[in-house]
Amino acid sequence: MKRSLSLACLLILSLTASRARASDPIGIYALIDRVVLEPSDAQPERIQIWGAFSFAMRQFGDQYSPPLRGYLYYQLPAEKADAAKAEWADMRKTAGTGQIIAFGSRYQQFGKLRRGSGPVVGHKVPEKDIVSLIVGLDDGDQNKRDAATDNLKRLGVAAEPALRATLASASTSAEAKNRIERILSDLQPDPYPLGFGLNRVRAAQNSDHVRLLQIFPAAFSPADAAVVDPGTVKLVAANIAAADTRPKYFFEIENSAGEKESSGAVEQGERQTEWSPKMPIKSGEKYTWRVWVENNKSHGPVADATFVARASRP
Repeated sequence: MKRSLSLACLLILSLTASRARASDPIGIYALIDRVVLEPSDAQPERIQIWGAFSFAMRQFGDQYSPPLRGYLYYQLPAEKADAAKAEWADMRKTAGTGQIIAFGSRYQQFGKLRRGSGPVVGHKVPEKDIVSLIVGLDDGDQNKRDAATDNLKRLGVAAEPALRATLASASTSAEAKNRIERILSDLQPDPYPLGFGLNRVRAAQNSDHVRLLQIFPAAFSPADAAVVDPGTVKLVAANIAAADTRPKYFFEIENSAGEKESSGAVEQGERQTEWSPKMPIKSGEKYTWRVWVENNKSHGPVADATFVARASRP
């Protein structure tokens, strides 16, 4: 009996492999940095999956998007909840290890990639602070409006009742309503895409989307939507997952006026790679920084993050 089962399993695997060459059924290939379970690790109902992702682009075939960084936000499905929880537990184990995983199915919806700061779990906020942030959505300074938007998004479900009440008010401006609608949209998790289970991808797999994930650095600090002190800044990139290369890292920073400063080639650090630009970080201004690697004249995908310098108090 055991021999028959083994032969049957081998046959299934063989058929699956031959199908994968013609049409890869996987929905998402991912390099996970961290996982956040909500409302708690012991009783998860939602999951934030932070990292780099390559998504299936068509229902059939084997085309995948270039790698993108951000986070996926999912709700525990009503059916097969235990299977989803098992996959979430495996994701936590692989987070930060450089192991690429595959999950979901290209034949189903797998949600949207989100940028910026994700919801904070278990964070209680005074109502007056939430009201102050909502008022900030109409500030005359766009950077302050953007900061209020990011902070409300970061508060997660704690801000939702006040946001919905403000949205329903006839006195709320069109600008504030537009921002609140975007915030509320980001607070709603997508259905978790149970597919063919969670699979660990071999480091030797040579498909383009896996190779690009392996050479995709992370814009670690300042993180996307971060608020930093004015003055100087150190840009920190998490090293790429490909362990058998010693690439050169290239950094670039750009201010809101479009002025740029580039690093030139930077040697890879032990676990992270850093560069300190000379560009002054001015109070209340927004900056975008980018990082990529080059190896043997090959230009890897570009990771980016946008941050703002803390405004001076009057």
